[in-house]
Amino acid sequence: MFSILLLFFFSHLSFSQVKTSPIPDWVKSEPETANSAHKPTEGGYTYLLFERQYHVPQKTSFSRYKIQVLTVDGIQENSDISINYDPTYQTLHIHDISIWRDGKAINKLNLSEIKTIQKESGSNQFIYDGSLSAIIHLSDVQKQDIIEYSYSIKGFNPVNKDFFSADLYHQLYFPVKKFRYRIITLADKGIQYRNIDHQYSPSIEEGSGMKIYTWENEALSPKMFDINVPNWLAIYPMTSVSNFSGWEEVVSWALPLYQYDLRTISPILKTINNKALTEEKIPELIRMVQDDIRYLGLESGMSAYRPNAPKKVFDQKFGDCKDKSLLLVALLREEGVKAYPLLVNTEWRSETKALQPSQSAFDHCVVTYEWEGKNYFVDPTISDQGGSFEDSFFPDYGVGLVIKEGVKDLIEIPRGKVPYTKINELITVNDFSGKAEYVVRSEMYGRKADETRAYFANKSKEEITQEYMNYYANLYPGISTTAVVKLMDYNRNGENLLTVEEYYQIPDFWQKADDSTYVYGQIYPIVLESLLELPKSANRTMDYFVGDEEEFYQTTQVVLPEDWNITPFEKKIEASAFNYHNKIFGAGNTVVVEHSLKRLKNTIPAVEVAELLKKKEEVMKELSFYVTHTGKQKGSSSNLGQLSILLALIILGFWIYFGIKLYKNYDPDPWIYAENKSIGGWLVLPAIGLFATPIYILITIIDMEYFSGQTWLNVETHGNALRFLVVSEMIYNFCFLGFTLVLILLFLQRRTSVPKLMVVFYAISISVTLLDNLAAYFINVDFEIETREIVRASAAAIIWIPYFIKSERVKSTFCKTFRPRD
Repeated sequence: MFSILLLFFFSHLSFSQVKTSPIPDWVKSEPETANSAHKPTEGGYTYLLFERQYHVPQKTSFSRYKIQVLTVDGIQENSDISINYDPTYQTLHIHDISIWRDGKAINKLNLSEIKTIQKESGSNQFIYDGSLSAIIHLSDVQKQDIIEYSYSIKGFNPVNKDFFSADLYHQLYFPVKKFRYRIITLADKGIQYRNIDHQYSPSIEEGSGMKIYTWENEALSPKMFDINVPNWLAIYPMTSVSNFSGWEEVVSWALPLYQYDLRTISPILKTINNKALTEEKIPELIRMVQDDIRYLGLESGMSAYRPNAPKKVFDQKFGDCKDKSLLLVALLREEGVKAYPLLVNTEWRSETKALQPSQSAFDHCVVTYEWEGKNYFVDPTISDQGGSFEDSFFPDYGVGLVIKEGVKDLIEIPRGKVPYTKINELITVNDFSGKAEYVVRSEMYGRKADETRAYFANKSKEEITQEYMNYYANLYPGISTTAVVKLMDYNRNGENLLTVEEYYQIPDFWQKADDSTYVYGQIYPIVLESLLELPKSANRTMDYFVGDEEEFYQTTQVVLPEDWNITPFEKKIEASAFNYHNKIFGAGNTVVVEHSLKRLKNTIPAVEVAELLKKKEEVMKELSFYVTHTGKQKGSSSNLGQLSILLALIILGFWIYFGIKLYKNYDPDPWIYAENKSIGGWLVLPAIGLFATPIYILITIIDMEYFSGQTWLNVETHGNALRFLVVSEMIYNFCFLGFTLVLILLFLQRRTSVPKLMVVFYAISISVTLLDNLAAYFINVDFEIETREIVRASAAAIIWIPYFIKSERVKSTFCKTFRPRD
């Protein structure tokens, strides 16, 4: 509706403020060499020239672009030219629109074909800036054509007075052959600039009372970012420019904008609350501005920077961030509280410090206030928020500029308390028919409480109940609700804690295993799994955004129909970005499973991603827990963990016996030409591999956790095939460990039995590697075959088996026998 009203208001201005004219005299043009065809690069198009020039005293900006289109997609993307301007203070002058083909220009500038529309791209965020777009649809564009157009926009926002700022990019997401920028200022005014992620410096000319800054650089390759790079680090190389002398001058510029009529505030307070100022009244005023004044920005012209009067905002019951912030500041000041607007940048956050001081360094306005000697921060645009002074959540904006007399620099904004979620599940299983009662009680604090409160405020409880049930249906198919979800939010302005209770019935808690010899029930922290969404690949060069800091706790109690034997279990996994803790215990007929995850920081360096992914996989292995019942005996923890210990002891005893036999009885005659050489030369390489093998096997045994009952529970639920494979792998690992240890002893003694045993060693390695991968693949077709291990084992076998059979060095080295030869 507002966009329609604004369009109606500005439509009569649109055509009168779009003109055609020659390029201004102050614009310095380059030779037209850029209009020659460029050697195509990958992609649909290439910018041969990306140019902007600014005449600060004349308050005019000039832009010129030359784009070579290379593909159909490139034509599609660049054949519609769109130029934005604000009709309340700007006039658009189009100088040239041409298509260059075979070195000749085809004029495409026709004022009558230019359409003016109002896009309002920010309307989905309830922001209407009143800007218009002049649209030119180009016809007859062909591959290899060069589209060239230039225009000037006269008029800077009047609210900026004589201040100027700009961001000059030196690399973008598309290929650019040449960047060119010129800024013309009065000689005594000048500009300041800061380089961000580049080293380009301007050339500076002076004359006729003017100073001219020029930047030129080539950057044909586009700037690419890895996925999920933090916003404040996803920065294109740029020069931040302004003629502000520092942040103090930005404050001086902003102070008059945030003035208001003091006489209008007291009547507003009387309509809200006549109580004397108390610790409870401040949160009430904050909630009123947050919840009763809806967010809506009409930011055309000077409104982009100048907030509306607090009384107007209160009366119309809407406003943008600066409107709502100034209203809250005015109400708090009227109550005697020291309060000030605070400008922040929601994307750059702490990196705002890298920008040249200017009014355009910020995209958001919030509030800081003082109470009992401490400074607090509040974002008036966040609705449905809760919490006292200490417990109210404030986003991590990093730094900000307080609009207060005497402020000279940005302030560091302290980070608030870490939000958390605590989930307590109670699963009551009365018998083995399959039915179970399922109650979930979730407690949220801080930002998590605010998000949940807003979710409940905008949906019916019936709708929420259905959505929650559908979420758990992924874990328990057929689940149904037994009561409407409950929200308990009794102390909104206190600790900002709220509780949600859900009630379900699970029809088939018990599931039959593949071999149908027993049943099992699954316990899984489905909410926790969503917190572990990380990239699939560690192949990156940029920092990774893990997510904002938060804590998660889940306790699941399962009340079973009979007493249950449970082996206590505890596992801690520490990573650079999170700490995880899993604990399992029980007593009588109750089994308790606990999970906790603490996200320690929001960003990690690229070099840490590989380790983080490894830690994540370790955590994922701990999430599933199964209670199983055979129908013949009680117990939730399989005794296979204890049987695996017994099996390991039996194998150990076997290898003590067999190893002695092998050591004494397998004693071939030495080579008749043996020279009794020491271990050296190429033999060092297989020796290293042989000596490292027991370490590798021991690490595998530890990782597989063969002696853990929980490991075998997880294996059992996947049927006989996987159980057989894991048992086979366990027997092989222990046997091969014993064989390798005996072989190392013989190798060091240079026994004649070593060459043939080394052939057996390599043959077993390649055979078992191939069989293990094939078996795992046939059990689970999604299994990713370990190609690297197969290649490594194959290469070793191909190289060293012939070597140990034929090498004279081998025969001359391994010439010792157990029994002396005559």
